[in-house]
Amino acid sequence: KKETIAEMLNILLEFDEEGNFKQAHVVAEVFSSGVEEINAALVGLDTEYILQLFDHLVANPRSLGSRKAGYIHNLLTTLVKDDEDLTLEFLNKHKDLVMKAMLAHLDQRAMAAAFKGLLFAGCYSPPGMQEEEESAENDAEGWARDLATVEAIVDKVFEGGDDNADTHSNASKLLRSLIGEGVELSEEFAQHQYLHPHVSSEDICIRLANGIFHSSPPSALSSREGAFKILTALVGSNTFRDSDSDESGVDMSEVPSIKYPCAALNHEQMCADLRGEGPQMPSSIGATIRCVGPYRMSIVKYLALVFSSESLAVTRELATHGVVDACLQLLFDYPWSSMLHVEILCIVQFIIRSYDLLMQLRVFRKFNLLTKILDFLEEEDKRNASGGGGGGHKKVLTSTNRGCLYRICLDVELYLVGLSKGNGSEDGEVDAVEASTCPIRTWAEKHKVRWQSFVIGTLRGVEERQERHLAGLPIPCPDGINIIYDAGPQSNSNASDFGLSNSMRGLGLTQSTSSDNGSPKTGDSDSGDMAWENP
Repeated sequence: KKETIAEMLNILLEFDEEGNFKQAHVVAEVFSSGVEEINAALVGLDTEYILQLFDHLVANPRSLGSRKAGYIHNLLTTLVKDDEDLTLEFLNKHKDLVMKAMLAHLDQRAMAAAFKGLLFAGCYSPPGMQEEEESAENDAEGWARDLATVEAIVDKVFEGGDDNADTHSNASKLLRSLIGEGVELSEEFAQHQYLHPHVSSEDICIRLANGIFHSSPPSALSSREGAFKILTALVGSNTFRDSDSDESGVDMSEVPSIKYPCAALNHEQMCADLRGEGPQMPSSIGATIRCVGPYRMSIVKYLALVFSSESLAVTRELATHGVVDACLQLLFDYPWSSMLHVEILCIVQFIIRSYDLLMQLRVFRKFNLLTKILDFLEEEDKRNASGGGGGGHKKVLTSTNRGCLYRICLDVELYLVGLSKGNGSEDGEVDAVEASTCPIRTWAEKHKVRWQSFVIGTLRGVEERQERHLAGLPIPCPDGINIIYDAGPQSNSNASDFGLSNSMRGLGLTQSTSSDNGSPKTGDSDSGDMAWENP
């Protein structure tokens, strides 16, 4: 009987989370069974008993409890899966009530996942399979297909303080799932064909940027973390990795998720957030270490993608105001954070290959990155050789992080190779001027003996091994030395195929070693030597 459906629904909504939940569990199983008659009673136009559920959610904005939220999640996802058309009719009719009810309970992950299922209702049809009579105007006016829907979820990202961290996190995940990023709310990673353009619009990017940098009072850390993760997903969803921006005509600095946050950011606040003290926690080696923290990590991930987008106008501004310096210092403040090192490596690699004098001056002269790396590696080797500090702490720098530092040094070496071979512009005179003023070249000349010793004794002196790869990122090797290659299996057996710089061969940087065809002479290689491929 249909009246029985209403009684069962009341049992589900009124049960005490701490008390006996057997009846509620049985009711939830019945509602999740996918029986057509039950679904029709819940959302059918004549009955709409599901209104009782949404009225209850609006009237009780406090947390539902994980068990009740799970039951409601199963009920709603079953309706969308088994009777999507009938459910869509109900959602279109009662849009405001459903939106208010679901937004009120984003603190529960199960409710956020159910909300995602409702938002994606009607959006999984393959292209060309929609009804021909369905117009674009109707699409825009349908259930949860307008800008206001996205704005309401963004507001939840910035609602309240850090005690609402679960709400901030789930709202952020919900928006990122609309972009197509794989988050924990479900296993479906498709973009929302109607809401994705709204999430990536100027209005939303400005709203996120202002929420991070210009809210009064300041937004909670968990809110800013969630907003940075949304912006990172938006930058990553662009196609700059698949096509060269110069050839495609796309100016990545004008992409809203890059343009507006970088224009709105407070450089002093950004640097302070990057340099702030992280939380303390015990480590597996018995010592207490300082953690990077999720908020700081979200900033670095966003900046790494911004630099990878090759937006020179934006990255120069970040370098000029010290944001890059603050990121680079994290390499030495958090030597045990592998994820952090990999992200910062992306920033340094872009600065090296950009041939941008301003950024290279900032990194290699003012910040003095190479000197700090060599000093840090020497101190680490001495610590390991002496047995380390107390508490059994014999190693601070992880093997992956050591590989990131080695990768920076190897990229510098390959950059010097390019300068010596005249790689750059088609004008040789311009190349000569750039080589003479290049901060990397200047540093190598000034520290010629030390650099040659490091290159020959460390980079070139590594014994031949089977390298492992994963998406171009460093993977720990047994001996703790990793070098990242751009692609393909590597072989170190044929030294004559590789172009090495003068310092790699132990020769003076100013000494000419070019052959008639313009390529550097490599000479004979002893069996114990190792030559590096130029990625």
